[in-house]
Amino acid sequence: MAGAGSGRSQLLSTAWTTVAEGYDRELVPRFWPWIQERLEALQQQPLPAGPLLVCGCGPGQELVSLCKQLPGRKVRGLDLAEGMVALANQRISAAGLRSVASASVGDASILADQPGTVAGILSCFTLQQIPQPASVLANWYRALAPGGIASVCYWPSAANQSEPLFSRITDPAILRQPSATTSQQAGPDWDRDITGEAVSAGAQVLLDTYAVHDMAFDSLDSYWQIMVDCGPLHSRLLRLGARHMQEAKARFLAEHDVTDQPIVLRPSSRALLLRKPRSSL
Repeated sequence: MAGAGSGRSQLLSTAWTTVAEGYDRELVPRFWPWIQERLEALQQQPLPAGPLLVCGCGPGQELVSLCKQLPGRKVRGLDLAEGMVALANQRISAAGLRSVASASVGDASILADQPGTVAGILSCFTLQQIPQPASVLANWYRALAPGGIASVCYWPSAANQSEPLFSRITDPAILRQPSATTSQQAGPDWDRDITGEAVSAGAQVLLDTYAVHDMAFDSLDSYWQIMVDCGPLHSRLLRLGARHMQEAKARFLAEHDVTDQPIVLRPSSRALLLRKPRSSL
């Protein structure tokens, strides 16, 4: 996970480190259909010479997949959470890829040390967590070498989310504390012009669409608990406390007649593919 701002960064780092193993076990398999599409989109594009970078690499599945799908390149992952980076490096070692891949702790929102050098950037479900995501996307674009590609997906604003239950569980309104640190941006349509800054910097938008896949849970109660224990609601638990989260859960479950039956959600991610023109300086 990537972030910006010292207080927010520390909270996110602690939260995602705490839930790293649970996220790896419970949510990565559920998110994988979207991730695989972004991997394939990157693989199918002609890329210039240079390394590949995964911004918000999490527990490292994307790093191993990139090494296998695009052999012969250095692959580096950045993540704010030490726990995620530890899992990523374990996965790299287990795959015998230490000579070509690595993961390190760092803020992937800036990339100031890599202007115009990266052949490809992959980022899945990180952008929605970062303040000023349009600026971050523009930063990623600037890090690309001419001809480079950024393949990105993220959970969109509530205004653009096809699955009400998915946006509802991560909507700050359910916590009734607008000042709380959240994974959503201010306003119901915060990502309306998310590519604007990158386009102004010269980016070509090859793809801007929404992808929908099934995501199954044992029950509505299980869905909530996985998001708290293994996912994005854990930072809210750390900030607001167990009692507050129990009350929020009770409000959430009270809105539904059946909470103990299997459910299948169909959330949408927003998928972006940006290219830096080869003539770009």
